[in-house]
Amino acid sequence: MTKLIYHPLIAILVTILAIFTVFSLLKRTQKTEVSTQNIENLENEVKIMSGEVMDLEEKIIETESEEYKEKIVRNELLLQKPGEIVVQLPDAQTEKEVIIEKKDESKPIEQWIKLFNF
Repeated sequence: MTKLIYHPLIAILVTILAIFTVFSLLKRTQKTEVSTQNIENLENEVKIMSGEVMDLEEKIIETESEEYKEKIVRNELLLQKPGEIVVQLPDAQTEKEVIIEKKDESKPIEQWIKLFNF
């Protein structure tokens, strides 16, 4: 029996078994670390998403308010209360479009002179 324990083949088998055990433990440790990192990433995403949900809920509450509805009616539909006068100022983009629509009917040489301020 003692000869069997000290046999070289048994020593090799025990060594191989120990190596497999060590590699298995290392692999399990790596999987645990990856899982922990994934959990942290998902928790961060949950925090971000919950913040976005809260912002959207606040916007929903804001859009359901009477002040917001009145703002939309006044600014976009241009409605007013009795006795009020609505003054609408053109946007900068609208002014540019009007300027672009105006054609300069002067001669090309006059346009160049005007451009270079001669």
